[in-house]
Amino acid sequence: MERHAISAAHRIDQLRQQFRKRGWPIVYVNDNFGEWHSEEPKLVARALEKYNPVTELLAPF
Repeated sequence: MERHAISAAHRIDQLRQQFRKRGWPIVYVNDNFGEWHSEEPKLVARALEKYNPVTELLAPF
């Protein structure tokens, strides 16, 4: 995994934590190559099938 992607993911996670503390909404966007009908839990589970620290850090739970 490219270190720049992991660094960006950590910054995004910090921002997400700040939003949660303030009770602000967080919007996750489905950019899943045409699978617009897919449900969020299924998309996340499929993304986590392969080791990816960015996905693990930014999963919406």
